[in-house]
Amino acid sequence: MKKLALVLVASAFIADAAVANIGTGFYAGAHLGYGSATAKVTSTGGGGVNPIVATTGSYDVGGNGANLGIMGGYGIVQSCMYWGGELAYTYENMRSNDTLETGFTGGYLRFKRDGYFEAALRGGYVFTSNTMFYLRLGIRWAKWSL
Repeated sequence: MKKLALVLVASAFIADAAVANIGTGFYAGAHLGYGSATAKVTSTGGGGVNPIVATTGSYDVGGNGANLGIMGGYGIVQSCMYWGGELAYTYENMRSNDTLETGFTGGYLRFKRDGYFEAALRGGYVFTSNTMFYLRLGIRWAKWSL
């Protein structure tokens, strides 16, 4: 009897998973990741106290760090087509302190990004009730400091 009950419970979970549906509505989520960035700073000199202005040449700077974000959107299914939009914010504590290689004592560059906002549109084709191909077209706004 216990085996029969176990089989019935297991089949109920399988049946629920088989009827998953891509539908119209709101969704929300979170994401965790890792970011990395590099930049090249070029100075033509010109004097002054600022070590970047006082020296000439190019400097490679970069950093990496973990990121954590939230997102939410809304999607509509019409026949076999899917249309939707999404907004997100990601906090990323990426910093890099790079020492200048010009012989200037105490000079360094700090390259920093704290986070970014995203907005995206989605369009897709629903093949089956739980399979969809979609394209995402978006834009990202970030504040960088050097």
